[in-house]
Amino acid sequence: MLNYKPISKEENKAFISNLLHHLKQQINRLKEIGANRIILFKLRDLKRFPLSKQLADEYQNNYLNTLDEMIEQFNLGILNLYQNDKIVRIYDTYAFDYKVYSSLKKYKWRGQKLYLYEKENACYLHGGNYIDYIHDKYCFSPWSHWFFDRIHPTTYVDFLMSEDVYFFLAKTNLVH
Repeated sequence: MLNYKPISKEENKAFISNLLHHLKQQINRLKEIGANRIILFKLRDLKRFPLSKQLADEYQNNYLNTLDEMIEQFNLGILNLYQNDKIVRIYDTYAFDYKVYSSLKKYKWRGQKLYLYEKENACYLHGGNYIDYIHDKYCFSPWSHWFFDRIHPTTYVDFLMSEDVYFFLAKTNLVH
């Protein structure tokens, strides 16, 4: 979705509608083959990602607001489709991003107390493909960064999300 260049409100809605249609097809296929527990993640708060900010300069025309509207539309579509589904559980990744991004400062990682303070700049910036070998130096304190590169949160942010997902699953009785 990050690389989608918004064109018009109608085309943006059609794009989201198409995504939801394909998602529904895939969920139905999982149910047909016997899935009895499906965890569906809402879209993240992509406007905070370094690539979004870079594309905002390139695409202009209020790109970040449009992207956020599209994410909201997609996440609302997920809720409309699956909030009452007995098999599908929806994890609110967008809310997690907001909660952690706006409030988190200190956290524990393997017994250490760490400080997450760099939310704007990625630990490793380059303009190439993300499967390229890391040939430049990356930051000296990746645990303090929200993003490793333009589109990937750091291991530490992923760890915090995995903890939050675990508690979500425990609350919904999907893990014991």
